[in-house]
Amino acid sequence: MAESHIVLPLAASEHIMTGINPEIAPDPEMRAKLDSLGITVVPRAVYEWRGYRYSNATDAIAAAERAGR
Repeated sequence: MAESHIVLPLAASEHIMTGINPEIAPDPEMRAKLDSLGITVVPRAVYEWRGYRYSNATDAIAAAERAGR
């Protein structure tokens, strides 16, 4: 079965660059809980084009090419 990918438009607030991604750098309390349970954070690449996020580069490239870029 082919892998499916979900593409969602970004919320306006997601366009603001804070420099810290809460999914990668959770608050100290959450970090402590994760650590106590042996859970690690695994960052993953996300490709953004025109307000859409793609889980793989091939889909992002295809969307940009379809739009004539």
